[in-house]
Amino acid sequence: WKDYKGNAVNNLFAYIKTQGINTISVKIAVNPSGDDEYLSLENAKKTLKEAKKAGLRTNAVLLYSDKLTYANTQDLPSSWKADDAREEAAAYTISTLKELEDKDALPDIVTVGNEVNYNFLGIGGNDGFVQMGKITQEIKKDYKDIKTAVSISMPNDPSDIKWVQNQLNGDWNNISYDYLGVNVYPDE
Repeated sequence: WKDYKGNAVNNLFAYIKTQGINTISVKIAVNPSGDDEYLSLENAKKTLKEAKKAGLRTNAVLLYSDKLTYANTQDLPSSWKADDAREEAAAYTISTLKELEDKDALPDIVTVGNEVNYNFLGIGGNDGFVQMGKITQEIKKDYKDIKTAVSISMPNDPSDIKWVQNQLNGDWNNISYDYLGVNVYPDE
């Protein structure tokens, strides 16, 4: 690694901390393969551990897929069946956090989903938000010090983020989140 002046950087995480970055996000897929293997839990453990050593906060983004997810692409892992996705997702979340904890790589923040567009786990409408709520509640129950986040896709009209936030904050969803993430791309 080299910095913007071409000087060698020995510890990437220590360097980026000196540049004002305070949190590293790591995306984790269920069973990634091929070009998506960089999303593995094994890679996440190493990255989270090294970032923590450098004094950075860490965010584990759970994709609930075997590959990167986007607004209209929220494919279930190949080993999950749609009928069992709710239970699989809840069990996967807790087992992943337990494995990270066992390797001293427990993140400061866990983001449930990535760029969810009213279709979490292939569940349409408000029921997807309800399932996100159940997962965030499980995290809060078992890991009280972890902050939770949800990641939504950018709506066509930015003012719609307020509508989504109202849905997330609705009593019927029981979503316990500390952060709301919205990815905005430069070309949009």
